[in-house]
Amino acid sequence: MAELDPGTPHVDVGGYLLGTLDAGEREAFAAHLATCAQCRRELEELSALPGLLTRTPEPVAVPDGLQSRVMAAIAREPDRADVRQPRVSRPAPSPPWRLAWTAAAAAAVLLAFAGGIGLGRQLGPAAPPASHAAPPLASIHLVAANGSGASGDATVRDAPGGKSIELTVRGLSPPPAGTFYTCWLVADDDTLQHQDRISVGSFVTAGAGPVTVRWETAADLGRYPHLGVTLEPDNGSPLRQGPKVLAGP
Repeated sequence: MAELDPGTPHVDVGGYLLGTLDAGEREAFAAHLATCAQCRRELEELSALPGLLTRTPEPVAVPDGLQSRVMAAIAREPDRADVRQPRVSRPAPSPPWRLAWTAAAAAAVLLAFAGGIGLGRQLGPAAPPASHAAPPLASIHLVAANGSGASGDATVRDAPGGKSIELTVRGLSPPPAGTFYTCWLVADDDTLQHQDRISVGSFVTAGAGPVTVRWETAADLGRYPHLGVTLEPDNGSPLRQGPKVLAGP
């Protein structure tokens, strides 16, 4: 990665934190971090964002006709352009890189509240799929990587945003404090040193009973044909750091 001009937004910070860079971009940006104190500072300040997104509440349906009523109310408002406004002191403008990150963080939060990409929604014990769900495209059975009795079953379907992945896990004990489970789509060439994977979403369990989670993703499943679950520390890193828990064929 070429060194960026100090006045240019370092937009790859957002992709690196949220796990949207490809393998080459992640490797290049990791090298860039070693020489850029600005990016390291921003990464540290925003390290809690991925964890916050996994804990956002379920999306709330917008009442029918709300948009038209709001627009009509705006149209009825008088023109107030000539109203003198009190002078208010304002802080100095934020530097471009902070403005870019603020926009990226706001967009990520909006995606979360809209039921966006890669954010888990825990459905409780073995919740059945909705009757109007699309027919399954694939079913994947996951087995415990450590030889225990834990297991999982994933179903892939078409969805408006790309594909939906519904995962039911059984026998997974609650994660230790400061950790959570993460479901990944993994490419054939993925290694710990050169990771080529996408986080589908994160979840926790309250006991050994069945727990079902569902996400939507726009990832290319042809490029990421493998599914697995790992136990990750809640430290804001978008990379896989913890042990493999469940693995598919």
